[in-house]
Amino acid sequence: VLDEGVGAEAQLRYQKATLQVMETELAKAREQAASKASRLQAAEAQLKEAHQYRAKLERSEKGVQASLERERAAASEQRLRADTLERELSLLRKESDEQGKGQRNALGELRGKDVRLN
Repeated sequence: VLDEGVGAEAQLRYQKATLQVMETELAKAREQAASKASRLQAAEAQLKEAHQYRAKLERSEKGVQASLERERAAASEQRLRADTLERELSLLRKESDEQGKGQRNALGELRGKDVRLN
């Protein structure tokens, strides 16, 4: 506040100037508040999108994990089946070899008898 020695007109001009400065500062503060509110709203929207995307990825990951587990189980089952078939094949080959040996022995004996008969 100005001294008493200053005239009323000068005080009025001073108060008007102060009021104008305060109005300008208020307008700037409102602009900043609006800008911050706008940025806040954009950030909240972006955060919401990020949460939705994360939820989508989590659902997708669960599906992929379930699929992976099914594939692992199927692969394990196929390995067991392959092992079983390998064992069966090995046994069949042994049987075939034994039968082949038996046939060769029988054929050899038969030839030996034929030779003796002649």
